[in-house]
Amino acid sequence: MEIWQMLDLSWVNNSMIQSFWDWLTWIFKRSTYKQSLVFCCGMWFFWGLRNKLMHERKIELGRELSMKFLRYLAEIDGLIERKNTLNTVRSPIREIQIPG
Repeated sequence: MEIWQMLDLSWVNNSMIQSFWDWLTWIFKRSTYKQSLVFCCGMWFFWGLRNKLMHERKIELGRELSMKFLRYLAEIDGLIERKNTLNTVRSPIREIQIPG
C-alpha cells in the first residue's frame, strides 16, 4: 500500500503470509520499537479511515493521511520527550533518619 511506502514500512507488505495473526507476529518480530509504534499508529489510522468511509462516505488520499499521521507521531514524540524531561528534573527521594 502507498501509505506504508510513505512511512518507510513497505517491507510489511508480505503476500506470502496468509493469516492476519501470523502477519502481525511476523511484523513485530522484525521491527524496531519505533517501527512498531509507526505500524500500530498506521493501523489505527487505517481503522479510522475505514470508519469514515463506512459511516460518512469520506475518502482520504494517501498523502493527506500520511501528513496527518506524521503530525500525530511528532506530537507523540513531543509528549515522550516532555515526559522524559520532567523525569530528569525531579530530585531523587531521600530517606530521612529520625533519631529516637
